[in-house]
Amino acid sequence: MSFHSLQFTTLITARGVFEYFEVDEIVKLLINILKEIPHAEIVFDTPNSKTIGYTNRYVKKTGNKDALIKFYIDDDIEFSNKLNATLISSETFFTETRKKAKKGLDLYTKIAMRMVDWKKMGKIIHLNYHSDNSSLRWAF
Repeated sequence: MSFHSLQFTTLITARGVFEYFEVDEIVKLLINILKEIPHAEIVFDTPNSKTIGYTNRYVKKTGNKDALIKFYIDDDIEFSNKLNATLISSETFFTETRKKAKKGLDLYTKIAMRMVDWKKMGKIIHLNYHSDNSSLRWAF
């Protein structure tokens, strides 16, 4: 087998980035990535729609009106299907952090992190994109 016949997967991580953009902007970005990188996987974090209201109220209280959350995913499978992608995993946001840092966290932080995970307010999504980009679709 020659080097040129090998297919490599490109892993793209976007943590703490997508939330500040509109859904259609992120979808367009992902579609463009697929056009340029036919074998790609992407890992990113996302809130759900219920989280946005709470988070944006808190952000507004700080006086930072430019950092409002806009992007969210409520249905991981529906989102991955619209991008013709395979959902590899969808994990609650703090599960691993809580396991590793449980001794160094104060009680309030432990409770807050557990609530975010319990209510699935934040997730880490891992998608694998199909190399056939001709079937990309998204309804705006």
